[in-house]
Amino acid sequence: MTQEHYLLAVDGGGTKTEFCARCVETGRQFSKRYGSANYKSSSEETAYRSIVEGFEDFIRCSGINRDHITSAVFGFAGCDTREDMDFYCRTVSRIGLDPRRIHVYNDSEMVLQAVVDQGICVVAGTGAIAMGITDCGRKERVGGWGIPLSDEGSGWWIGARVLQHYLRWCDGLEGEDPFFCHITRWLGTEGPASPAERVIRLSNREIASLARDVLGAAGQDNVLCGRIVDESAHWIGALVTAAYEKMGFSPSQEIPVVTLGSLFCDERYAALVRREIRRSGLTNLRYIMPEGTPASYGLRLAEKLWRREATKC
Repeated sequence: MTQEHYLLAVDGGGTKTEFCARCVETGRQFSKRYGSANYKSSSEETAYRSIVEGFEDFIRCSGINRDHITSAVFGFAGCDTREDMDFYCRTVSRIGLDPRRIHVYNDSEMVLQAVVDQGICVVAGTGAIAMGITDCGRKERVGGWGIPLSDEGSGWWIGARVLQHYLRWCDGLEGEDPFFCHITRWLGTEGPASPAERVIRLSNREIASLARDVLGAAGQDNVLCGRIVDESAHWIGALVTAAYEKMGFSPSQEIPVVTLGSLFCDERYAALVRREIRRSGLTNLRYIMPEGTPASYGLRLAEKLWRREATKC
């Protein structure tokens, strides 16, 4: 009986961690989700459980022998500094795979390297970051340093901006806006707490979830929401422009830009970001919006790295 070989990809985010594996010989694929792997937005203990205990549960449920995993790619949101990389490499080493088969990345870098050999990846979801890479492996990043000091233009930023206006209205510091009625309904009723008290109890994930409604209201000509969305698009466009300039790409080259994150699912928003980038003078960009989950692109990168390694032998 021929031994099966598996590729593994893990997309570790602030809300969920997705494990995805594919059999090289048969193409069979397995996936399962666990909790947060971002130790900065949750805790080291939570991230450990999601990664290490999640891996043990995943291979048990899928019936995969860990010794048959030939290439494993891990992409983590919040993997921004050398300290972060040390934490994730140390944690991943606990799952018992051959270290030579393990590759750890920031989540945006994982998708970028899976799709192109050089270019820019911009993420606009709960957080926001741009990552550039050249075909010789030089990398630069812009933004994405974490809420609340960074991540301008992100889903969290959009939600927080509109809630700032709502709190001012609650305090009598600002006039009413039609969208405030929606926020009041969205907050629901929680005992005797006032709407303002309910706002300040919201998690970052809950704040970011409001961004979709702000985008919808902007599309229906709500002035306040439209202004916030325009400002968000400006910030996301600025991330791409700054990454391009840091990389020193030639204007004669067509540079791919991979767009990821929930905000880009809104076509109007994506068009606003492209408009902001054109205003900066960049006209040599080709936009790619990958279909599928980041974990599926992690599998693509795992296969690329595995085949590259095989050619060296």
